[in-house]
Amino acid sequence: MSIAISLHSPHLHERHFKRINHLLLIILVLLSAYIMFIPFVPEVTAFYNKQTDKTRGFKYESRLAIQEAERLGISREYLKPIPNENRLVMPQIGVDSLVVEGIGPDVLDKGLWRRPNSSTPDKGGNTVITGHRFLYSSGPKTFYNLDKVQIGDKFFLFWEGVEYDYEVVDIFVVEPDQIEIEDNTPEPLLTLYTCTPLWSSAQRLVIRARLIN
Repeated sequence: MSIAISLHSPHLHERHFKRINHLLLIILVLLSAYIMFIPFVPEVTAFYNKQTDKTRGFKYESRLAIQEAERLGISREYLKPIPNENRLVMPQIGVDSLVVEGIGPDVLDKGLWRRPNSSTPDKGGNTVITGHRFLYSSGPKTFYNLDKVQIGDKFFLFWEGVEYDYEVVDIFVVEPDQIEIEDNTPEPLLTLYTCTPLWSSAQRLVIRARLIN
């Protein structure tokens, strides 16, 4: 009888609830820390890659990658063949994504989207590509770090098996209804844009790049 009473004593129940409360508190603290750390993950990843990746993200056998390998005095054996699919590669910010075609904003969920009303690199004019700033991740299929691009940065776009090299010439912010950024141009340009500021769709961050090769 004494054993049964001790097993159902108020003190035992109290200790049991305290353990549950402590466990829930630990879970809550860890979850809060995780949520607070998420926005900094891309920053930490980009910094780490910059310190450890001597090739600065040049993975394909592009002209820029060959120049970089020669400058650094490293082997070119690691370079992949130029892809046949349409792909935008921006080594400075870790972008390496298919450029998808289609109608409707849902296409953006598949990667970077060439706006169907814009030109293509082989035709000259203004080729316009847009992408999510953050879509469940901040990886190479997004423009999460597009604000880190600087004037003078060079990157490349593979289009139907041909390499097009670009240099950033302008960076600016527009309102969502300023669709003139998609207007065609007499000179061959590449226009990239995404939402800004981060975690908001209030405005659009626009990168303009001119064809250099």
